[in-house]
Amino acid sequence: MRYAQKLFLPGCNFGRSGPDLGFLRLPPENVGYLGATSSFYNLSRRRDDVFTGQTPSKMYFDVVAGAIDEHTKVVPGPFPVSVSFQATVFTGEICSRTYINGCDLYDFKIGANPNYEIPSSFEGASGGGAWRIYCEIKEGEPAVVQKRLLGVLFYQSLTSGGERLITLHGPKSVYQLLLENIIEKFPDEALS
Repeated sequence: MRYAQKLFLPGCNFGRSGPDLGFLRLPPENVGYLGATSSFYNLSRRRDDVFTGQTPSKMYFDVVAGAIDEHTKVVPGPFPVSVSFQATVFTGEICSRTYINGCDLYDFKIGANPNYEIPSSFEGASGGGAWRIYCEIKEGEPAVVQKRLLGVLFYQSLTSGGERLITLHGPKSVYQLLLENIIEKFPDEALS
């Protein structure tokens, strides 16, 4: 992390009103390693589909995914601090949208599901993703045709009825404001 370059949206502060969104530019050797062993989600490639409203299917469901602190533990390992975590995915729905400080903010209401217990806190999930999973029926079975990033999680709260909400930066914040700031700060890398 000490070799990563950091970029934060102007006016970033912690709180429900945001913005609380940034970008880490990893050193080239880390990018090379991750590129060989993992996949990257290309914001530039998906931006046009998001802003033109093109969808690959009318069937979809929304999920949030991230590392929840209470599902994380320190374990013995080769590094000074080794951590074991379980990536957690919750279904739910986008229930409201607001615009504050030039950002589009969405509230995601976690859906009830008897197969999982909602954690007491979503601490640690900040920076996780809200995803729309598009599906279609192929040979009588549901199949995923595209996963689209809806936004980045950054704050949790409760409704007056006690339901847990997760606030996220929406598509405008991610695909426009953040991407424009990345291109401005790292123009050579952004064009390659």
